[in-house]
Amino acid sequence: MVMKNKVVSKVDLPFVYQEDGAIRKYGLVKNKIYKLADINQISPAPNNDDFIHIIQIDGKVIPFYPNQFYSIDEWRSKQIKKILNV
Repeated sequence: MVMKNKVVSKVDLPFVYQEDGAIRKYGLVKNKIYKLADINQISPAPNNDDFIHIIQIDGKVIPFYPNQFYSIDEWRSKQIKKILNV
């Protein structure tokens, strides 16, 4: 998948956890556009290449599997096909 700086979620994927007594909600909303994190925003990890890192609303960077996203071009093509009933 060729990625630029944004991707579109293929799935609804709720993800909730508790941190410092507060409930944090980080998940994916189907067909929502997400900005990819810059390399400097990603914490070092041995398996970072297996994930893409999305910036959530509050600026937190969360890793997800690449197969959960379309590139902007893929998503646009699917939408055009829907409109044209192809």
